[in-house]
Formats: sequence, structure tokens, C-alpha cells
Amino acid sequence: MHRFTTPLLRVTPEPEEQGIRLSLHGELDLATTPILEQSIEVAEREDGPLVALDLTELSFVDASGLKAILNAHRRALRRGERGLLLVNPSGDIRRLLSLTAIDLTIEVVPEASAAPV
Repeated sequence: MHRFTTPLLRVTPEPEEQGIRLSLHGELDLATTPILEQSIEVAEREDGPLVALDLTELSFVDASGLKAILNAHRRALRRGERGLLLVNPSGDIRRLLSLTAIDLTIEVVPEASAAPV
């Protein structure tokens, strides 16, 4: 059996009052970043503003995944939107966001306070 028969990332859109939230399940790396990028593109084109990425079920992210997240955030800002929220990252991912200073660019919130102001 091949290890990579199913994608290691699943992206689930969830409509919200202000736009769309994408919930990420699995690992976000060089192999799976195109899945996220395609999901973001569809959400931006068809579902209105992308307001949040729910990282609750995301177990790993690498530099290519961080780049895709930053690019989506920047596009939202260029369109005059608020930008993204990163919701409920694990401790390891929160630490990575801090080490790369992405948490200074994109708001990171726990699930309890995920509603945009």
C-alpha cells in the first residue's frame, strides 16, 4: 500500500457571517500546499471574503504552507478586507508563528475568541 494514496491535508469550508472559514485537517507542507492554495482561490472567488483559517486539526506546517497563508492574508488586505485570522493553532504551530514573526502580521486567536471584531 502506498503511503500517499490519500492527501495528508483536508480543507473544509465553513460559512460564517462575515465570509468563509477554512478548517485545515492534517499536514500543510510542500506536497499539500497546492490543496490549500486551490481551496483559498475557490473561497475567494465563490464564497466571499476568506476571514479565518481554523488550525485546530492542523498537525504540521512548513515554510511553503506559511507562505501560502501569508499570501492569502496579503491578498485580503489588498482587497480592502480585514485580513485573516488564524484560529486555535497547536502549541508547536503557535511557536512557529512566533519564531517567524507571522503572529505580528496575522492575528492568532484561540477558538473562544475567534469572532472578528
